[in-house]
Amino acid sequence: MDIDGEISDSKTVSELTLDDKSDEHFKGKVINLSNDLKSDSSKTVFKALHYVRVKVIERPKGITYLYECGGTKAFYKILTTANPEVLNLALSILGNICSVLVSNEGFCDELIKYEVGNKLTTLLRKSTDKKIQRRVCRLVGNMAQCHALGRDLHKSNITVVINNLLGTTDCSEVKLMGLRAMRWLWETDKSQIVRIEAVKTAAAFLEVEDHQLFKLVIRTLVVFTQPCNSRVAQQIGGPSGNGYSLIVSKIKESSVNVLILNLSHSPEARVELCKAGAVQEIIQKLTSDKIDSYLITALCVMCREPMVRASLRKTPDGFKTLLSLLVNPKIKHFYPELLNAVSQFNYDTPSLLTMVKGGLIGVLVEKLGEYSKMHGEPHFESIPQMAPPLSPSSPSSSRGSLSPPPYVFNTDPAMYSPRCSTPESDSPATPLSKSSWSHSESSSEMDSCILEVLCQLTYQGTPLPALASKTTITTFLKYIVGLRYPQSRQNFLKATKALSSIVKCKNYFNMILEEESIIEIEKYLCRTQHSDCWECKRLEETGKSVLCELGTAAQSGLGEGEITYRLTTSSETVKTNISLVLPLVIEQPNLLTTLLFGHHALQILLNALRTRTEDAVASLHNLFTTLGVMNPQGNVQVCSHCDVSSMRMESNISFQLDDGSIVHANRESLSHGCPMFEAMFRGGFIESQQATVQITDISSSCLSHLTRVIDQYCVCSLPKDHTTLLEMVTASDRFLLPELTSKILSNVMSTALSYATTADIFEWGVSTGQNLSIAENVPSQVVRYIMVAEMPAAFRVHAIKGILEGKSSDEFCHIATD
Repeated sequence: MDIDGEISDSKTVSELTLDDKSDEHFKGKVINLSNDLKSDSSKTVFKALHYVRVKVIERPKGITYLYECGGTKAFYKILTTANPEVLNLALSILGNICSVLVSNEGFCDELIKYEVGNKLTTLLRKSTDKKIQRRVCRLVGNMAQCHALGRDLHKSNITVVINNLLGTTDCSEVKLMGLRAMRWLWETDKSQIVRIEAVKTAAAFLEVEDHQLFKLVIRTLVVFTQPCNSRVAQQIGGPSGNGYSLIVSKIKESSVNVLILNLSHSPEARVELCKAGAVQEIIQKLTSDKIDSYLITALCVMCREPMVRASLRKTPDGFKTLLSLLVNPKIKHFYPELLNAVSQFNYDTPSLLTMVKGGLIGVLVEKLGEYSKMHGEPHFESIPQMAPPLSPSSPSSSRGSLSPPPYVFNTDPAMYSPRCSTPESDSPATPLSKSSWSHSESSSEMDSCILEVLCQLTYQGTPLPALASKTTITTFLKYIVGLRYPQSRQNFLKATKALSSIVKCKNYFNMILEEESIIEIEKYLCRTQHSDCWECKRLEETGKSVLCELGTAAQSGLGEGEITYRLTTSSETVKTNISLVLPLVIEQPNLLTTLLFGHHALQILLNALRTRTEDAVASLHNLFTTLGVMNPQGNVQVCSHCDVSSMRMESNISFQLDDGSIVHANRESLSHGCPMFEAMFRGGFIESQQATVQITDISSSCLSHLTRVIDQYCVCSLPKDHTTLLEMVTASDRFLLPELTSKILSNVMSTALSYATTADIFEWGVSTGQNLSIAENVPSQVVRYIMVAEMPAAFRVHAIKGILEGKSSDEFCHIATD
């Protein structure tokens, strides 16, 4: 009989004949075979078994027919026979039957009912026949694929017997089947496998030269290390304690890399791997070979261990390799893990500074910028304040600690599925799919890891110029603006804290001053986009806080000296930049006045209105605010319970205008309300006798509204159009109505004046209003309004551009200087 249980005697086979064309005939033959299998004659049983082996189990549905006819029950009695040939053949057949029916609940219950587990345990404990040992282990492996059978096998203590057998046998085939059986038994009772130290037994075979056996050992250990607790990690060392060294020495094997990945999740195993030189081997392999998913993740997880971090620092090209992986576009799905690994070095200052020399800050800033592009959500509409914002001390469910974030790793349960009937058919370990480490949580953790490392770098005593570069600061600003608040409140606080730490450092002041970073801070945070927007105000408050931190350095002796030096010796471009910056960071009025007027900075600032309008407008706004200039607009008058229209008198006089239009009014009401009309109608002038009076230099709309408010004044009677209002101011002054002129002008300044009308009102104030004593301050009031009134930054720029494009731009600059 050969190793698969077949008989080499061709004469016996030729004596077996069967007309199997009919299923009914075949089923009848199977029923007869079942009776033969129960025979007390070993020869009859052997012949029946051989027929089953050759004719039944090879036929489609043959095994199913055998089970349905009760033939499988006869095998359980055969397991107690003393005949080795019969026993070998029965075990081989039963192993094949199990591989097909292991998912059949009824068949599994049958095996439990007839105590097959106990029978196999007894058989394996007593037998010294290697063929029987191999077939029993194979059958156990197939049975254990059903969890119910697996639990029953554990109850029979067959794991102890197989483990002892693996420790004593010298047969490779027994080792193969024994390891396979233990691997399947692991699924139903991991603690039992660990308790009997089966992991250590398997690790003992790491030294074998048989490549097939070695591969199976690694696959078994891959299963045993899911999960890898401290006891498993300890047993991986093997009886000789060199298990980790043997594993690391075989790192070129892909399945070994899976094992290293599993081991990396245990603190004890990470230490042993480090001692065995795993860090150096992984770095060497990642440097020289193509990207290895398992080793990248293993290295990232291992970085949790202080010993590993120290080893990585001492390994040539260690940090260089880590950073090169972070900028490799082919492995973007590993970025969260790699950034998490970098964050583990937060409190390892020597390592951090070593990575900084290798370009760490640039890499982190680049990744933060990429994150902002992909996940940033700037607000595009006004957001009302629904609830008071959380204070920095308010409790939050988000992580607020600056310690390294917890690492998230999901092990794919289908990483290895040893469904097989022979060692040769064992499928290789299935590599983890990329989705296994592209967790939904990872992208949300990326920015947190980056911020924690950058925050930690800002606390270093050694100045790091890359932190204060314009690129870094602008990236921070884009990230802050794109954060959703309060959902990302903790990361917002980290980013603003890091930014504040950078600008507070006096070592960075010159770089920040020269690279226009201050203007960038004001641009991104302080230039509100919407009216009455809580989000805009929140960002503005943040920006003012950061600028205030900068102001501390700017207003010191160092800052004043650096600013003065640049205003007196630098190029025009630098002088313009410094002039724009002054009102943003200098709050001391005396110092601000000295710098603005002593070195012509104010004039440079005004000149910048035409070349860098948005920056110059923002700077002037800050200047006026710092100097305490107030908005001249008063309270808006609101009409309530007005009944002006019901009191209007009947028209009895008409005015003909230059364009031929006619305006009707009441002669008596005009005479009563206006001295000029009173003289016209009652003073003996020709107009007193006319029903239609000619009047020039006034529009129909203006005169119509004017005749109404002369009779009875109310704001509701005034036109909404600012052009008509301005004409009414001039006309009321012309008609000697100073009180009415004042009221209308007040309405212009409090109601009609807005960013959209600023240019027209300013132009009127310069060209016409200054000829009226009551309106001579209109231009300066308009300038004060546009500089200090609350409005979105774009509105302020629009208004000032309108003035600068008009005829009175020089007057605007002159008034602003005053």
